[in-house]
Amino acid sequence: NMTSTALTALRCYLAAAPSFPCTFERRELTIGYRGSTVRIPAHLFNPRTRAGAEARAPLVIVSGGVDTWKMELHRIALVLVRLGGFRVVAIDMPGTGESTIPLAPDADLVYRGVLEALRGPSARTAALGISAGGPWAAKLALTGTVDAAVNLGGPVGAAPRDGASL
Repeated sequence: NMTSTALTALRCYLAAAPSFPCTFERRELTIGYRGSTVRIPAHLFNPRTRAGAEARAPLVIVSGGVDTWKMELHRIALVLVRLGGFRVVAIDMPGTGESTIPLAPDADLVYRGVLEALRGPSARTAALGISAGGPWAAKLALTGTVDAAVNLGGPVGAAPRDGASL
């Protein structure tokens, strides 16, 4: 459940959306997960192009970590849309923000479901994960789910490390 402060922030964000320099849509996606369905609130950013052209642009899924919600990734989404011409979908990492499911080892299935729901005619996809969202981007790349991935600041690896190496 979101706090009243978070709900107010969401209302303000949505009220500002018509002024964004790209097209914006908030969607409640329903995807399959663990034999059931889950609701995933998603923010979609698309370049302003002629009708239908944006559906052919590569799709980038963006998520933060345990303390970075999708609305806080707004500037990154705008840079990807405006300078890269990408379609961007921002979601909260499972266990954070508006997510209704806890973080679990198979959370990459949530990201995969979002990508499948929005892929469109373009088969090209990428993932950008920030902080604790980074390992999910890496896992999507390692499993062949996306064509490219960026893990920005997220820990990866299974080898024990001492304090000096961190």
